[in-house]
Amino acid sequence: MRGRGVRDAISAAANHPDFVLTATPIYIGYTLVLFLALWPTRRGVTKLLRRHDPAEPTDTEIDSALRQLFLRRLPYPAVFLGFTIVATGALLPYERIGGHVIALVVATVGLLLAEVITWVTTRGGARLQRQPVIPWWTITLAAAPLAVLALLGAATLLGQGWAVQLVPQAGTALAIVAVAATTYMVIIWLVAHRPPVRGPARIDSLLRARAARFSVLLALLTSAAIAVHCAARELAFGVAGVALVGALAASWQRPPQASSQPAAEPARGAASAATVEGPESAP
Repeated sequence: MRGRGVRDAISAAANHPDFVLTATPIYIGYTLVLFLALWPTRRGVTKLLRRHDPAEPTDTEIDSALRQLFLRRLPYPAVFLGFTIVATGALLPYERIGGHVIALVVATVGLLLAEVITWVTTRGGARLQRQPVIPWWTITLAAAPLAVLALLGAATLLGQGWAVQLVPQAGTALAIVAVAATTYMVIIWLVAHRPPVRGPARIDSLLRARAARFSVLLALLTSAAIAVHCAARELAFGVAGVALVGALAASWQRPPQASSQPAAEPARGAASAATVEGPESAP
């Protein structure tokens, strides 16, 4: 009864004409908290560089990473504030917008804007040789659940009875799959083709690998969310389970090991740092 009363109160507030003005200060407060939580620090950047490469980071690398991470994390609070205000202004039923949906939208759009900002700020720099930044199996793993949902949704629209029972909300599922797949393909393309960041090559390699792994992780979590909201319970459990296991596998990174040997050629299909033609840009 208490939960129903809260939902009724939220619905009543959402229909009030001044609800946007009332909720905006709350959203701004949440945005400030998110902004402070994402603010990069020298200590955090140093730990991040050590996880990526066992070599001790230099002051130049730390300063470059701080600058790049600050620029890349700026879009997330802005997207959160804009999405919550727009959603409220459109009178979307707040109780139907779960926190996981908000998190996925903010993370996906924020990552896309971060790559666009990186592209714009590095435009006209050195030329990048095309090399893989993450293993191909992770991209295949992220695409598989989305492809399954798309095929089942199409079968439902074609009137296949067995598919209707699995994906009753086929139209919604197909629309979200199309938008999500297009967005993540654009992010991967930007990660692989954008010019290298101005600064040490180690920072560019780190940012590419993290962005690619994050996009794969978001694609898997998105497929799980689509299955939970648009598919039957049995299919939802299966897709969500596969997606979550795949997300753990894709986000797992083998700890780097220091080696006294000179740098070798990257293994085929493995994540590799960007190779730049020409002299390294100054930070």
